[in-house]
This record gives sequence, C-alpha cells and structure tokens, in this order.
Amino acid sequence: MKEIEIKTFFRDEVGKNKVKKLREEKMVPSVLYGGEIKLIKLSLADVDRLYSLRHENFIIKMNIDGKEQKRAILKDWQFDPVTGKVIHIDFLELIEGKTITISIPIELEGTPEGVKKGGILEHHLWNVNVECLPDNIPDHIKIDISKLDIGDSIHIKDLKVPENVKIVDSPEDVVLTIVAPSIEEEKPAVAAEAGVAGEAAPGAAPAEPSQPTAQAASKTQTEQKPAEQKSTKEAEPAKKK
Repeated sequence: MKEIEIKTFFRDEVGKNKVKKLREEKMVPSVLYGGEIKLIKLSLADVDRLYSLRHENFIIKMNIDGKEQKRAILKDWQFDPVTGKVIHIDFLELIEGKTITISIPIELEGTPEGVKKGGILEHHLWNVNVECLPDNIPDHIKIDISKLDIGDSIHIKDLKVPENVKIVDSPEDVVLTIVAPSIEEEKPAVAAEAGVAGEAAPGAAPAEPSQPTAQAASKTQTEQKPAEQKSTKEAEPAKKK
C-alpha cells in the first residue's frame, strides 16, 4: 500500500481559544489514537495534501517533532460548517501484530454481458470493510463482472480476498446487480398509436357507410307505412270502373 510522509508536532494547545489561535497560524489540531493518545498538530499544507488523496487508501508515516516515528491511517475529518475547511483530524496508529478494521474500495473490471444486451448495472456498494494486520491491508478488491447477465447479482459473500484478510460486512449485502431495462417509457407511444387507429391514412379509400341499426330500420319502415296505405286507397276506385 502507498505510504505518505508528513511532519507533525506535539501540541499543548487545548481549549476553544487556544485552538482557534492555532488555526490562525495555519496549523490544524489533531489526535493520534490506537496506542497512547497523543495530541498533535500539522501544517495546513500537509492537511491539503492528505485531503487531495481522500479517495485513496494509504499509510501515513508520521514524524512527530523529529523524535518519534509512527505509522497511521486517517480515521476521521472535521469540517467548518460555514467554510467547509478541515478544522480537525483523527489518526489511528498502526501497531505491529494488532489487527484493524478499514474500508477498502471495490474496483470493477470488464463490461457485463447483460449490459451489452441493454441491461442496466446497479452498483450499490463501493467499499467493503475488512479486518487485517496493517501490513496486509489491500489497496482494493477487484471484481470481474464481464460474464454477468441480466438478473445476475454479486453479494459480499462472492468477493475474493486474501486468506489473511477478513470481510466484516454482512455476506448477503448486494454489491451490484444487472437489471432489465424499464419498458414503462414505451407506454405513451402505444397509447398514441391506439388513439389514431380509427383515422384513415393519407390516400386511403373512404370508409364504407355503416349499416343502419335495427331500431333505425324499424323507424324508417314505420314512416313509410302511411304513404303505402294512401297509395292503395287511391288505386281502389280504378278497380270499380
């Protein structure tokens, strides 16, 4: 794992006012945990350097006042709620023979077969917590996802790590899955096609007139009956002659 060297100093500044003055001198108060707790401080320049690497895992080689050499990792940051600047850092000392729990990034390798077919990669976990000795801390955990098809998933229990590294997260936690594409977006188009189904296409022949209903036909026949009866009465005198 990558190592970063920084210079730190023991500090006596404790309390709101003294710590505020310390920050005005472009120093950031810090605490080193893990063994004997040590109150330390470091320059704003070193803080900026550490912050630029915040998405990576690395070990800090800490020189304290030029008298002590410590190995540590970053444990926590504190930020000013207004300016967003780092105002405090907690470090965890690495002690030989003592295991630590640390978050390790997950790296994906390859393009899933399911994605090539139109599926969607849903990535749920980007880091995994492991327990190991300081010298066995992995840089990352790599996963080959090239053979995953639609409906396939990878869980914590599927991850492969060295024998001297133990994953402490739940084995059933889902790291990622390949899901089928959603088809809900096509529904409005289908509805639109249904809405114009009854319209004639340009250049098509006019539709045949619809046949009258039985009720309409019956009404037509009823209206014709008086005319037929009148015609019959007019014809009767001719027969008598």
